[in-house]
Amino acid sequence: MDSSTNPVAVTGEPSSIPTTLPVELDTLRKQYFALVPPYLLHLPSPQTLRSAAAQEALVELAETEDPPQPEAGYRKKFWKRVLGVLEESFEDADGDEDGVS
Repeated sequence: MDSSTNPVAVTGEPSSIPTTLPVELDTLRKQYFALVPPYLLHLPSPQTLRSAAAQEALVELAETEDPPQPEAGYRKKFWKRVLGVLEESFEDADGDEDGVS
């Protein structure tokens, strides 16, 4: 089994996201709270980002309050990078230029 798809248990309070995440998404979550500069992020593969589980995990990451969210400037740069890659992955998969909403 590919290590990027091995599920990892999510710690913390119960939420609407699955109790396991692919390693790539757990790594992204850890990088977010460690304030890794967005240009150095190790992002999940496009296939992982397009999955329903990834979409739920990204929404949960944006809405979580525990631990506290990073400062607004970092959040803006982080999400700009992640959403840019996500939009590109949908454009590549669909052949059109619909954006992410």
